[in-house]
Amino acid sequence: HDRLAELQSPKNVHFTELGSAVIGKQVAFVIAKHLGIEITLPLYNTAKEALDAGDKFKKESSFLF
Repeated sequence: HDRLAELQSPKNVHFTELGSAVIGKQVAFVIAKHLGIEITLPLYNTAKEALDAGDKFKKESSFLF
């Protein structure tokens, strides 16, 4: 299923807020995988929800950022 219309602005190459959240989740998963960290990413639909989830992870994590 092609989600480009849902995730990218039709006027330019920039992602919508939902698109940024989706891409960010995919990037976080790949980075964690390469670091050997298993993560479960929450379901979120906005960039703010994604950023809030990242802040929560940092607070709960034993990793140094």
